[in-house]
Amino acid sequence: MEFKRNGDRKARQSAAYQRRIKRLVEKLNEITSLCNASACLVFYRRDGAEKFVAWPSLEKANSLIESYCALPEIERNMNTEDQESYLKAQTEKMKEKLDHSRKRSYANVDDEDMETYQGESSKSGGADVA
Repeated sequence: MEFKRNGDRKARQSAAYQRRIKRLVEKLNEITSLCNASACLVFYRRDGAEKFVAWPSLEKANSLIESYCALPEIERNMNTEDQESYLKAQTEKMKEKLDHSRKRSYANVDDEDMETYQGESSKSGGADVA
């Protein structure tokens, strides 16, 4: 059985690129509408007369970038987070949830159940009963 490719590689890559750009523009439009925020999308095109393309327009993107760069560094970095700090924060949240769940489950075990469990544990030679 022989497989044939539909179209050449460059045409497929170009179509995939166009779909990704379209989805990015849709998502950015949704975010700016829902959050009442200003945002732009600037991307590089390898195939075409324009080197850079911007959404919603090149003028608005330049204006937004200039206003961002004009902010003091403290304000620019106020709500930024790198991947490492994000993952550390998420790990801490998960540890807190786990501790909270453990405390709740231990609180729900009454003394008789604990004595029964400890008795079964000692009969089995100290091994945990699963």
